[in-house]
Amino acid sequence: ADGPNYATGHWLNGRLGGLATDELIRAVAGDHGVAVAGADPTQPLVFGVDSAGVVSARDALQPVLDASQLAAGDGPDGLRFMLPKPRLAITVAAGDVVDAGTPLASRKRPDAAEGSARCAFGYTERERDYLTGTVTAMRLIDGATSGQSSPLVLDLAGARGAAERLLAGDGATRETLDLSLPPSLAALEVG
Repeated sequence: ADGPNYATGHWLNGRLGGLATDELIRAVAGDHGVAVAGADPTQPLVFGVDSAGVVSARDALQPVLDASQLAAGDGPDGLRFMLPKPRLAITVAAGDVVDAGTPLASRKRPDAAEGSARCAFGYTERERDYLTGTVTAMRLIDGATSGQSSPLVLDLAGARGAAERLLAGDGATRETLDLSLPPSLAALEVG
């Protein structure tokens, strides 16, 4: 009668079913002796990570950051892992931009045709005896197919969500703005 509880991890043997991304980040960082000041809880629920050999904390956490779209930031009390959030915009006067011998500001926008219309996400599927699985997220536009293979052990819903986040993040991270700011604006952070 306890069989339906197997999928959630609360079965007869009392095993842990999975970790939320913030719990996994704290566990991996703790194993590497890295202080974590905060981590936003977000999807996907991770059932395992396949690490090949001895890796750095950064390399161990990168697949989780990719699948969850969390960004890492370094603060005085340790690392923070947070979801991108809209923040109040500030105005930087042209006189406040530092002349570093290059143009004061450089903005790069990629050609819209370079964007991905589909993202194929490979993962280890927990519900199919840990076989390799692939899900594809698509936009209703023409474009290339990008692919990413992840060492994460996920269920189908978690993998679909990760593929959709990767596809959505592909367009958001392609535009760049380069400029140099004075030390008086050191409180500004990337993102």
